[in-house]
Amino acid sequence: MIAKPFWYHLIEVFRSKDLILDGLTIPFILGAQQYIDKNAELDYNAVAGLFTAVAGADLPEKAVLKDCAANQYIITLRTNEFCRENLQHALIFKNAKGRASLYVAEYLMWLGKNIDEISKALFNEYKGLFQRKTFSWHDRKLSWQELSADEILVIREAANLHA
Repeated sequence: MIAKPFWYHLIEVFRSKDLILDGLTIPFILGAQQYIDKNAELDYNAVAGLFTAVAGADLPEKAVLKDCAANQYIITLRTNEFCRENLQHALIFKNAKGRASLYVAEYLMWLGKNIDEISKALFNEYKGLFQRKTFSWHDRKLSWQELSADEILVIREAANLHA
């Protein structure tokens, strides 16, 4: 059995409960990690650490960095087949086994060509949210909010799967 990282469990659990249509935003994933680990810093290193972990993963589904309808950056999960058929022009990161693990959608390559550049761009995009601790995008309100009590329950469930 493959050990799945927290970010992966988080996406899986939110999907299984039909709470998301596709993936989770970078602030949400990092905010959830900070909720679980109160000592976690939300800085450039946190963003780089997330993308390093995602790029290093060897999982059944592949991570895809893309934007969603709300013009926010999300990490979603896709099958190998989907990635081969639809993301052949994406920026592809491979894990230590040489397997594709993270795809950056072709239209987002302006963020950077490597983990460092992408992490810097996304940290700069979201650092204000990290400081305010507003990790949850709400489509109806068109704004970032603090994590809700319901979201915290699902975060805890994902953390328990990860433990």
